[in-house]
Amino acid sequence: MNPPSPALVPAPAAAPRWRWPVALAACIAALLAGCGPGVGGTGTGTSASAADALAAFGASAAPLCGGPLAATLQCAAPGSAPAGGTAGLPAPAAPAPLQFLADDPVAARAVARITGDGIELELPCERLRFTGTWGAVAGQPARFYGTVQRGDDAEAQLAALSAASDGNGITVLLSGGDGAALAPPRLLRPVPAAPPAACPV
Repeated sequence: MNPPSPALVPAPAAAPRWRWPVALAACIAALLAGCGPGVGGTGTGTSASAADALAAFGASAAPLCGGPLAATLQCAAPGSAPAGGTAGLPAPAAPAPLQFLADDPVAARAVARITGDGIELELPCERLRFTGTWGAVAGQPARFYGTVQRGDDAEAQLAALSAASDGNGITVLLSGGDGAALAPPRLLRPVPAAPPAACPV
């Protein structure tokens, strides 16, 4: 009996080449899900948690009033009796419940809101909004670590905000996750309320 013609012998099925990239992408997405936008997250525009941002930078949360900004932020003096507490027990230094900083008290191009150890910085002219938490990385000056959004619908990306006391104000510089500056440095001073934005026409 003659062997079957090679044309009649079915070849083993080969997996299409496109399956490998698709499968790999799906695995990566599954592994990174839940990390937050800009850190491999869902991409919904919702900011990553403070813990996620700190972890991404290798930073640990630190008390804002335990650092160089305490005097400018008018933090409560450590060792004073806590409000409504027992006299004689030391109270940790803490900032006021809400403080505003701006580069101009009447019409600002930068406004920061500080609550506890966190900050929200608005740069309306650049359409940037940063939200972060004061933290520290070994061997580096402490700063705010968090996320930044450009515009209302943009995906949040990792960012850091350095801050240093400068007389009666605080000089801040916003940088992306790669360390590149996202806007010029601003000198912000305490103001009683957030002023309206004023951008050049």
